[in-house]
Amino acid sequence: MLSELDNCHPLQELDHRLSDENQTLVHRIIDQETVYSVFQPIIHLDNGSILGYEALLRGPEATSFHAPIPLFQAAEAVGRLFELECIARKKAVQSFIELDLPGKLFLNMSPMSLQDPNFQSGQTLALIDSLGFSPQRIVIEITEHHPIKDYQLLIKAVEHYRGMGFTIALDDLGEGHSSLRLWSELRPDYVKLDKHFITHLETESKHKLQFVKIITELAQSVETRVIAEGVETLGCLELLQGINVHLGQGYYFAKPSRTPITKPQWQMPNNVDTSQTVLSRYARDIVQEAPSIQDSMLVSEAVDFFLQHPEHQAVAVVNEHTVLGLLERKQMTDLFSSRYGRELNARKRINQFLDKRSLIVSANTPLEIISKMITQRDHNNAQGVFVVTDEGRYVGLGYFNDLLRAITETKIALAKSANPLTGLPGNQAIENAIQKRLNNRKNFMVLYIDLDHFKAFNDYFGYELGDKALITLARILENHTHHSEFIGHIGGDDFILLWNNEKDWQKRLEGIFADFSSHYPDWYSPEQIQQKGFTGKDRNNQTQFFSLMSLSVGVIPIEAGQFEFHHQLARFSSEAKKKAKVIAGNSWHLFI
Repeated sequence: MLSELDNCHPLQELDHRLSDENQTLVHRIIDQETVYSVFQPIIHLDNGSILGYEALLRGPEATSFHAPIPLFQAAEAVGRLFELECIARKKAVQSFIELDLPGKLFLNMSPMSLQDPNFQSGQTLALIDSLGFSPQRIVIEITEHHPIKDYQLLIKAVEHYRGMGFTIALDDLGEGHSSLRLWSELRPDYVKLDKHFITHLETESKHKLQFVKIITELAQSVETRVIAEGVETLGCLELLQGINVHLGQGYYFAKPSRTPITKPQWQMPNNVDTSQTVLSRYARDIVQEAPSIQDSMLVSEAVDFFLQHPEHQAVAVVNEHTVLGLLERKQMTDLFSSRYGRELNARKRINQFLDKRSLIVSANTPLEIISKMITQRDHNNAQGVFVVTDEGRYVGLGYFNDLLRAITETKIALAKSANPLTGLPGNQAIENAIQKRLNNRKNFMVLYIDLDHFKAFNDYFGYELGDKALITLARILENHTHHSEFIGHIGGDDFILLWNNEKDWQKRLEGIFADFSSHYPDWYSPEQIQQKGFTGKDRNNQTQFFSLMSLSVGVIPIEAGQFEFHHQLARFSSEAKKKAKVIAGNSWHLFI
């Protein structure tokens, strides 16, 4: 993503010649290197931590070449594109180091630049080494703005840089000339999904969401991580979380800046899978302190380390405090056990042998999310460990056995609180979910749902059909509740929804009513549906006409800071529900 100023349009061939004045200006910019870098963070959507930053070029302010697209176009027109790209890389690395930014640095490079002999000769690697920076922290982001003529040459170039320790990303997937072929040929570590498919995702057609979902599933199958560009709203973020997109970039988190954020400045939404109760647990709860080693260590020194620490099967490798990956004991011992292994490998640096696909999570990542990340990875982690960081710095290791044990304990505790019929969270979980939203000081809505005439239905048709009706209602409510919202079963025929404070809540509620009524043929005869009820015995054994089941919903908008404690809502919820029940049929009452 070259620039948010230009809507990420690919470079276009100039259809007119630069004026003499603009040619002079471009030459002066390149000769004097009067450009600078801004940085935009790339965020872990599961927990809000920062994976790294994309470096974006800016030309001199108050000139026609401040935005990068015109500047790169002009540099290409005067035959100095490679020089400008080299300057851009140098400025980015220097600024990244000066700012002491955490995580990885994403550098935009064109395929032509990657194949340039001057670049392949090692100029960038020499620059990185001279500044004491590690290539393992740099992601080469291939920006495809021209048709690729020689795929084999590009593949060879990419493998050359991989061998030096760089990681590879493919930019603007879905925008370039042959993105899918590039993906299959280059096997990048990351693909950045073009903002066309992400921006306004929550308001546009479901086909776009389905496309993103398919791309995500494909990426998981080939061990590539998806980065969603153009995340601008909470609704978009929640949809991406719901389809297991784990990385994102966009204005919702931060705009590009010369002094970018180094700590997350947004709050994780109350995810229904992991934040329903205070019983949720996180990586920080199971992390164990473990030593780390620097990426400059030699293989012989790493072997000595494992001899001195027989209890560790793997160790985190860091560059200063930034984790680069895991080094496994077995790999080191295998190197030395082969014939001439010691002589051939002892003086090599360990960064050549890192497992760059190691799972690295923030200390604030919920255990359920970590479990999903593990099961979705085809890569076999024989040592059963993952790395835990805090604000990008190494903390310790987590072990799969501890993760499994903690999740099992949590599920047992949750099961004790859940409603045994519907499996939905029960009273304790409901109270915790409400209290959490009150503590977060955000607007939300409470919907208290009561199933009218259920007692008569249950008595007349039997408990089995009554249970099926309750389960059907629970599934309907789930279908109309967003991933970031909450649904709970108070007991009997009462349910609670905690919805985001959105303008379309009434339309969503009407959808619930329609879906519920559509199930009448499952429960009643055609005659009963036509006469809108049935005749049966009441509790006093008197014959009485009972209406069809319907839903009464009390709706209570909650403003940030309006209440401090969950129990303060009980009276309002009950009163709103009672007023809704006065109205015949499916109905709601808005309590203001």
